[in-house]
Amino acid sequence: MWYNDLPARAALVTSNMFVAFISIVYAGTILLFLGTAALIMRAWTRRRYPHKSPSDLHYIVVSIVLLVSAGVGIMVASQIVDALLW
Repeated sequence: MWYNDLPARAALVTSNMFVAFISIVYAGTILLFLGTAALIMRAWTRRRYPHKSPSDLHYIVVSIVLLVSAGVGIMVASQIVDALLW
């Protein structure tokens, strides 16, 4: 009977848990890197522009820094997953 096929269901649950674990590692690492970069850029903005609004160049620089930090977060997360799996 299909409901008594315990090894297949156990493999499916294990597979789902594995995917969830890897997703959590990736999401957590990327959010950590993005949050840290965002806090650093916010502190830099407040120190540099205390009484006026930042220029468009500043927004371009912040966007580039956040994209790079997300890329570094992805690279670090993939290394963490590789280290945990092998």
